[in-house]
Amino acid sequence: MRGFRRTSLRQHSGVALIEALIALLVMTAGMLALLSLQAMLRSSADLARQRGDALHMAQFAMEELRSAAASGTWLLSSGPSDIHLENANTAYVLTRRIGGTLGTGYRTVNIEVAWLDRGDRRRTLSLDSMIGTADPRMSAALRLLQVGPPMRIDGQGVTSIPEAAVNLGDGISVFKPVANSSIAWIFDNRSGLVTGRCPVAPGTSATSLSAHDVQNCRGNVSGLIVSGYVAFSWSSPPDADTPTGMPISFAVDVMPLRGSPPNPEHECFDDAPQRSGTLARANYRCLVFAKGQPLSSWGGTVVLTEVPLAGPLAVKVCRYSADHNGNGRIDNLEHPADYDSVTTSPANQNFLVVRGVQACPPGHAADPASGHFANTRTEQLQPPVPAPLTQ
Repeated sequence: MRGFRRTSLRQHSGVALIEALIALLVMTAGMLALLSLQAMLRSSADLARQRGDALHMAQFAMEELRSAAASGTWLLSSGPSDIHLENANTAYVLTRRIGGTLGTGYRTVNIEVAWLDRGDRRRTLSLDSMIGTADPRMSAALRLLQVGPPMRIDGQGVTSIPEAAVNLGDGISVFKPVANSSIAWIFDNRSGLVTGRCPVAPGTSATSLSAHDVQNCRGNVSGLIVSGYVAFSWSSPPDADTPTGMPISFAVDVMPLRGSPPNPEHECFDDAPQRSGTLARANYRCLVFAKGQPLSSWGGTVVLTEVPLAGPLAVKVCRYSADHNGNGRIDNLEHPADYDSVTTSPANQNFLVVRGVQACPPGHAADPASGHFANTRTEQLQPPVPAPLTQ
């Protein structure tokens, strides 16, 4: 019995030793896994920081190229360069690659940032873009040219709907041309066309109208609007750039009006009565529409009425107009003397009223270097300029 006990104790001692070794092996494997995970997390965090630094450098270099392009120093901005950041554990090499000039005056640009990570592996980050040579100050003209009644610019790109129009849902918006008018226009949100004309109480605001209120008016007309402002300059010579003369009473009309289908109707509204004596310009909007069938196009001349064109208080009506797209003619969107086959809603069809003894000012072409961000050229519209005599 004594011998048996000694054998049993030896066996148990051997099993305990094996268990201890297995436990030590498992713990060692776990610690190695934790160390490997820590190293991987550290490497990932390090790489993320390096990528962030590289992205900031590439973006900064791209903006430098945009500025350099405006001053014509493309070649001075090209080539590789070494960059060392404070507290960084690697060095970066930034390379600028500038492609040839495209037909529109743009150049392709590639910015590449390269570096070695903690494991001495080469990493790269690249940005590609196209950069034009236009003066950045020209961007101011995008705002300065939008000086007429503000128009909506939504996700569908429809810009012919007035900004003050109220979206009623169901694909339509409602708008009152002036606050005290007894008419409300219904716009199709997708096309920007006027698809309804509703009588409303003069004191009713567009925000108080619902889709139910205008339900019976939907589809009763098909129309396009033409809009802009009327400014006044009583100085000598007149100032087309910054006219500050106080408004006089006027009205807007389209005459003679023609279109397809024949004999379309129209109505015009302006806010001159509300603004007279307080602001130097007044907004107007005209709706040209057909009933019972779609309006395909319209033509005619937008003129000012109820202004003295003769006598001691005579005025001249000038139109802001220029060949903005450079095609050699004044198109419908460039405020012609006579509109023809209009199929859109022209905006910024602006006027300048001056003293009758003054000539319509020539204004200035757009030239940011001289501080002129918009073309302010004007042409006399009223009274009509006599045709030259033929021999």
